[in-house]
Amino acid sequence: MFTHLHLHTQYSLLEGAIRIPALTRLLQKKGFGACAITDHGNMFGAMEFYHAMKDAGLKPIIGMGAYSADMDLKSGMPTTSRSPAQTQLICLNHEGYHNLTYIAAHAFTEGKKFGNPCVDHSSLEKHHAGLVAFSGGLEGEISQPLLNGRMEEARKLAEWYQGVFEDRFYLEIQQTGLPRQDELNLYLKDLARELDIPLIASNDCFYLEAEEAEAQHILWLMGMQARVTDEEVPEIQGQSRFLRSVEEMQELFAGVSEEALENTSRVADQCELELENTRVFLPRYETPPEHDLESWLREQAREGLNRRIDTLFELYSPDSAKDEFAEPYRKRLEFELDVIVKMDYPGYFLIVADFINWAKDNGVAVGPGRGSGAGSLVAYALRITDVDPLRYGLLFERFLNPDRISLPDFDIDFDVEGRDRVIDYVRERYGRENVCQISTFGTLKAKAAVRGVARVLDFSYTEADRIAKLVPNELNISLDEAIRKEAELMRLAEEGTDRERRLLELSRKLEGLSTHLGTHAAGVIIMDQDIREVMPVCTGREGVLQSMYPMKYAEDQGAVKFDFLGLQNLSTIEETLQLVNKDRNPETRLDLDRIPMDDPLTFKLLRAVDTAGVFQLESSGMKRLLDDMEPSAFEDIVATLALFRPGPLGSGMVEDFVQCKHGRKEVNYPHPLLKPILAETYGVMVYQEQIIQAVQVLAGFTLGHADLLRRAIGKKIPEEMAEQRSRFVEGCMENQAFVDGCGVQGPERKANHIFDLIDYFAGYGFNKSHTVGYGMISYKTAYLKAHYPVQFMAALLNGSSQNPDKIVGYINDCREMGLQVLPPDVNLSQKEFSVTPREYRISDRTLAHLEENFPGSPFSGEGALPDTLMNPLSRGMKEMLNRTFAGESEFMGALSERAALNADDVQSSSGNLGSPLSESLESPVLADWLKREARIEAIRFGLNAVKNIGGNAVDAILEVRDEHGSLFDFLEFIKEVDLNRLNRRMLETLAHCGAFDSMQSNRARLSAVLDEAMHLAQEHQRSHQSGQYSLFELMDAKDVKQTETRLNYPEIRDWPHHRRLKMEKDSLGFYVSGHPLDRYSSEIRQLAVSTAQLQEGSYQDQQSLSLAGIVVSKTVRLNRSSEKFAILVIEDLRGTLELAVFARAFSQTAELLEKDEPLLFSGRFSKRDEGNTLMVDSIKLLAEVRRETARSMNLLLDAEHFSPDRMGFLRNLLQKYPGELPVRLIVHLNSEYQLTIEIEEKVSIVDALVEELEEVREGLSSSFNYLETPQVLLRHARSVSS
Repeated sequence: MFTHLHLHTQYSLLEGAIRIPALTRLLQKKGFGACAITDHGNMFGAMEFYHAMKDAGLKPIIGMGAYSADMDLKSGMPTTSRSPAQTQLICLNHEGYHNLTYIAAHAFTEGKKFGNPCVDHSSLEKHHAGLVAFSGGLEGEISQPLLNGRMEEARKLAEWYQGVFEDRFYLEIQQTGLPRQDELNLYLKDLARELDIPLIASNDCFYLEAEEAEAQHILWLMGMQARVTDEEVPEIQGQSRFLRSVEEMQELFAGVSEEALENTSRVADQCELELENTRVFLPRYETPPEHDLESWLREQAREGLNRRIDTLFELYSPDSAKDEFAEPYRKRLEFELDVIVKMDYPGYFLIVADFINWAKDNGVAVGPGRGSGAGSLVAYALRITDVDPLRYGLLFERFLNPDRISLPDFDIDFDVEGRDRVIDYVRERYGRENVCQISTFGTLKAKAAVRGVARVLDFSYTEADRIAKLVPNELNISLDEAIRKEAELMRLAEEGTDRERRLLELSRKLEGLSTHLGTHAAGVIIMDQDIREVMPVCTGREGVLQSMYPMKYAEDQGAVKFDFLGLQNLSTIEETLQLVNKDRNPETRLDLDRIPMDDPLTFKLLRAVDTAGVFQLESSGMKRLLDDMEPSAFEDIVATLALFRPGPLGSGMVEDFVQCKHGRKEVNYPHPLLKPILAETYGVMVYQEQIIQAVQVLAGFTLGHADLLRRAIGKKIPEEMAEQRSRFVEGCMENQAFVDGCGVQGPERKANHIFDLIDYFAGYGFNKSHTVGYGMISYKTAYLKAHYPVQFMAALLNGSSQNPDKIVGYINDCREMGLQVLPPDVNLSQKEFSVTPREYRISDRTLAHLEENFPGSPFSGEGALPDTLMNPLSRGMKEMLNRTFAGESEFMGALSERAALNADDVQSSSGNLGSPLSESLESPVLADWLKREARIEAIRFGLNAVKNIGGNAVDAILEVRDEHGSLFDFLEFIKEVDLNRLNRRMLETLAHCGAFDSMQSNRARLSAVLDEAMHLAQEHQRSHQSGQYSLFELMDAKDVKQTETRLNYPEIRDWPHHRRLKMEKDSLGFYVSGHPLDRYSSEIRQLAVSTAQLQEGSYQDQQSLSLAGIVVSKTVRLNRSSEKFAILVIEDLRGTLELAVFARAFSQTAELLEKDEPLLFSGRFSKRDEGNTLMVDSIKLLAEVRRETARSMNLLLDAEHFSPDRMGFLRNLLQKYPGELPVRLIVHLNSEYQLTIEIEEKVSIVDALVEELEEVREGLSSSFNYLETPQVLLRHARSVSS
């Protein structure tokens, strides 16, 4: 008989093409009783293979094809080889399995050679017990010297293996038809006879059937990143390495070695390995000596709850006494503690609380809670979560059900920078060998399979893209499903060219195979022992230790997973708080745990859908839903997050919710008993918790049993559904309150109707605990943006440093919010984006922060001002609303004047002389508050953002600033800076982006003298370094200053605005002080969609659209007809987008793409798996669109700059460009009123006019009106109206 002991599954990444489920079916079909898995260099698939074999009634044999570190047998040291030899290792028993996990782990952690995890001989000597070793095939460690004539080396290697493994070492022969296979077999037989080593046969399987050989070869070429047309690419090596039957192997080895076949079964019979596991390897938590886990958990939870109640009582200000307020909390806590203790999970809660509290106490931002864990009051008391579960109706049973034994699972969010710090703490706390992350495996999805195979088969990009795009954009769709659904794809599969049919056939064979090792985004395993004692580990791309088994099989072996998620929004919140609290004392610092949850400014921002950067609320689809919802309470945010999913959006639930919320539809409750449960969601079952509570209230289930019913409904198993329906109806019938509330409808019929509703909503219901936790982050980010927009946007920009598209979008958001984003400045910039003061102005936000209950208000805390000052101070500030003051003294002086005028009001309102308001302005509390809250700030680009200016150069700039302070003379600056670290090219880049504007604002002048300045500075530094400055030592500072050489700046005009913008873009990668598209804002608003809108894909495929942008890069290629087409990257105010301009359109518009001018691209929307795009049909200059189609021009002027002189200047300017276009002047008097003036002069739209208007800048902008849509944009207009 014969057993396959050398077989590679798909976990031999990009080599093996054997799927484990298909393998077990074929083994059964061919009558095998056992089989081994021996993937190259890893045990990734061992547990999946083990369970699949057991489930199929087959014997699993666990092994590994170990890459050998070639050894110099004289020195005992590994030699170097790019193609490591192999040795097959098979586990006989649990000792062998244990040793193999160590060998596999050691190969990854300490044995990698050229990326391959290699095993050296010392590891095999230490861990050989319980293992069988085979010499391997043509790539075997012994085979290579045999084939290269190094017989003595081969003999010594064989003797070494024989000495280590004794009778458990075999020389492996194969009959795969590969070149030199027969020759090798003869050598191996001779060596076997000479050293009395048994032979063993194998077929080195890489695929299941012979016809899969080509697909496996293509997979291998994918791994090599090669094409079939490349030179020296190996051809397919026969079709022999498939899962041959016993009969086929006997026929193949007839006359070669029947004993080699029989030895496979002997080895298989010896293998007895059981990996079933019931243990959980929870790490040990050390309690104080006087406590065990239970008593310590109870004490910590009770103490924590007392602290929470103190805060909640102050925050909620309930009408009841404190003890009465606390009673339901204490009762719930004791219930949860009893359940946790009964289920033996005190240690788990204490471990999670330990690392979360360490994080919070060490400056790492932690999320409020996500997933069902937010429903636990014990977790809230221990500071694991920050969501009050009683206030929001969250259920503990949804997290830990006493009627369903399962391990709790907290999902914990940390700020991105802090996450690794917390994991390092856990490693130090529990032992580095006891902690690892979890492996994942990337697979070939349908489109990726088509693209990958097409690349290997040398299809052109255009061909591959065309075919791949035929696969529908549906989650996890298979190629077979795609072919059934898409007629054109079916035609290609059945009637296409030979190449097309071959492409699709090979793609179908390779679809779903694993291609690369990844790391789980959150999962961390913590054990009470070295993880290698339990399962094999490996290292990921960044050297991170992780389990070889994916999460399902790691947990199967007793691993406890803790989720450590990195969330950028927490980093944004933390950095915003640092910027806000920078100059505050502890009493006035902003604490987000104490903010009101009904803040008017926050909900004003949400109703205005100003949600760029707000967690979970910034996509275009979510913005549309927010616009419909008009949230007015925190619960509306929670509901919005729960409803924004395909199921609810497509089922009518969202529409019902919105209509009922706004009173446009009557709220109906299926039964009166459900009103308290469904009132917050207007009769719609939005949350899973509502389903659980409904079952409890109506049918008398415990919450635990109600959760089991919910889960059973979700599985949709008919027998289980019928049983649950029967129990539910019976429970309702026994509930007199339910019967009494049924009205004319019979109770049984009513109960069945409600069960049908529960069945329906269960498919859409969402975990409320999760949405409340994430809703907290949404609310906090919205709150920060509403109250501290500059700090919030600066933090957003810093968090987006690796995402240029987001930076482009956020810079434009700042412009729309009226926030300044300033270029870098060597005197003012930090390394990152920072906040810098500019002016002073009383705003609505300032008045909101004056209120007594606002954190840091001068009317709260120590040294609070008398309440009698509130009204006159507020009135005085309102009188100064939106007036801008250049400096602090000017602002405080104006406010003092208002205070003096309102002094009498203070006395009359208080009934006595009181404290005059003018004197109160001298109070440090009020003065500091005013200077902080009325200060208008801007965002300043960091020096690190400047291209080609490395960290060393930035440090050199900051060192000069630290030593000399701000320098406002350019020559003085470069004399002091280290020119070995900051060279001429860097200085030029800094000048171009405006980093020296505080020294010389005319960038053209500065660039003109740069070489002269460099020469003088270098001479200065050389003379100082050589000691040639004794003459100057005899002179005083004034004389030295007079004798120093000064730069003579030429009298030249500064560069025009558009050139300054281009220089900024070249230096920073972004337009900062403006954007070339700014002058076309009216065209963009009326005629185009943005790149962000297009990428979010809220359009129909092939819908006509237009997009305005600047060409960032262009690649011209040839199609199969040798016609030129272009791949463009374009940028607009929201980001960048890649799009293709195919041959016909390119031939007509190639010249336009060379002009570096804003363009309007019109075409058809196209959905693509790698991102949506526009298939361009036509391109026009935006300037040309304006000249041809604009019907009138608006000049927009703010009231501050409206004067007779300015009017005269504008009329003179317009008269220089006479034409036929009407002009209107619109003066914005305030936020409510504007003045419109029809100007007599009509103009001609020329670039010179627009450029002159741009140079004016202060308080002036222009726009154009399009009364009729141009014919070229008609298709876009239809898409907008639809």
